[in-house]
Amino acid sequence: MSPKKILWIEDNAETELAELLGPVYHQGGYLLELAPDATVAVRTLIQNKKYDGVIVDIRLPPGHDPLWQKLYNQTVRGTVETQLGLLLLYWMLNVSPLKEIKTNTSNNSPSDQRILKKMQQKINQIKSRFTAPAWLGPEQVAIFSIERDTQLKQRGHLERLGITHYQQKAIAMPDDILLKIIKNLVSHHKQ
Repeated sequence: MSPKKILWIEDNAETELAELLGPVYHQGGYLLELAPDATVAVRTLIQNKKYDGVIVDIRLPPGHDPLWQKLYNQTVRGTVETQLGLLLLYWMLNVSPLKEIKTNTSNNSPSDQRILKKMQQKINQIKSRFTAPAWLGPEQVAIFSIERDTQLKQRGHLERLGITHYQQKAIAMPDDILLKIIKNLVSHHKQ
């Protein structure tokens, strides 16, 4: 059996979160590739490689691509909608933040609609430059971020994206948390 290929899009993977890599490498069976910013993540995803799982941090730096730098500089920090990782997820999964959802969230207010429309404009800029990977579905994606799931559910982002694999980062995480995320993600994804 060939090893499962995992892409971890995380700017702190080799620094603050490096201790999480050990159990993944020790366990074996996984080829883990790291993307430290939005630029590298997009370049990696459009290379015709397929991954069994993609783990995404919501707070990502832009990297060197002028478009990602522009999007980063346009935002006022503070809400989940201003984070590049969320824009990346919408692009990756080819979903619109304006997509109708079943649950009744607060996204019907004029303020929420303005926020979601601004997000869509930014995603359209990304789509105009990069074609999203057609092989990637929400069952292959996990979010591993400091944001609480309530922040991602507030305007219906998790439901729109179809992502069910979510793990919040914490100060005292077990060293094997990344391995657990990968195992959970890979066990639910059928090729």
